Amino acid sequence: MPGPIEFSASATGGSPVEQLREALNGIFDQLRAAGGRAADFTAMTWHAATPAAYHPSRRDIDLCYREVFGGFRPPISLGSGSGPLTVHARANIVPRNDPRVLWRSYDFAELERQMSPRSAVVSMQAVFEQKRRLGAAFRARHPGAAYDVAYGAGPNETFDLFYPAKPGIHPLWIFIHGGYWQASDKSDVHDLAEQMLEAGYAVATPNYDLCAPATLSIIVEQMRRCVTHLHENAPSLGLDPQQFHVAGTSAGGHLAAFLACEPALPFIGSALAISGLLELEPVALLLVGRILGLDVATARELSPALKTPNPGARIGIAVGGLESDEFRRQSSELAQKWGAAFLEIKGRHHFNVTDDLANGGALADLALTLTEPDEVARKRGAAR
Repeated sequence: MPGPIEFSASATGGSPVEQLREALNGIFDQLRAAGGRAADFTAMTWHAATPAAYHPSRRDIDLCYREVFGGFRPPISLGSGSGPLTVHARANIVPRNDPRVLWRSYDFAELERQMSPRSAVVSMQAVFEQKRRLGAAFRARHPGAAYDVAYGAGPNETFDLFYPAKPGIHPLWIFIHGGYWQASDKSDVHDLAEQMLEAGYAVATPNYDLCAPATLSIIVEQMRRCVTHLHENAPSLGLDPQQFHVAGTSAGGHLAAFLACEPALPFIGSALAISGLLELEPVALLLVGRILGLDVATARELSPALKTPNPGARIGIAVGGLESDEFRRQSSELAQKWGAAFLEIKGRHHFNVTDDLANGGALADLALTLTEPDEVARKRGAAR
């Protein structure tokens, strides 16, 4: 029922992060059943025997919160309690029934659904649990990686770098994580490096600040600096500066496409945008636009759909066949505009569209085709 409402959920045990994840997902289930969104929260209180262990300033606690509610965060108070964590939340649920068309043929409620991949997934908790499981297994198979290499002074301005088994100077594939610029971490996409490593590429996975308090403009600048840093330091990192490629999924797909249009990054040989948010004006029209620091003018400035790739950059655009009409429209129309290779992966939604990158398949084949050296591409074309 619309209006003020209170929720409460308790954890059953585990580490502070495990307890917080359990309690917040309990709150999420109640909020969704009441027809609310994270933007409706007005306050939260977390009661625990060791309150500082749950302090929102801790990175693992911050990422745990974002995993459930993204960048929408009400004032959070910590309080002493006994036993496992208990979370109390207050929300003012605002009806979303304005029938006026906001973007193309969509009113506010439908546009919100179109631009929110999470709304089509039964359990984001299961999605993140799988990411953690696959990432841990991948890291166990690749013990020689370099973690948290700095590209800037900020605590999140780091990247992880994985090397293929064969020694030497390697081409580089940079894969940027998603999370609507509000959530997730570079470790969530480690396992997606598998096929590229097997093909002889080094793979870098960068982090960036998350919104809020960051803005999308800040994140774009961080990724620009990260790619520049990797290129300038390529010899000392065992990388070939003539073979640099970028890719990403969701928010990372936006960033990969945007970087391929940057005049200051002419050395990017290819970009693969997977399920990217490529036209940002509809995002700016929603509540999430405030979290990202977007108004309509800034959204247009940061939209790959309104830009042109650098000459010589190969572009691939992929999207899941089960994604919303707006996500699929943005990908297919930009692919046509740019003359990019386009792949719609049947039977895949926003959160499993990248599975081929770990297991092999059409998306992995596209990534390898985009990144192959010009002479290899010419020979392959001549053989057809």
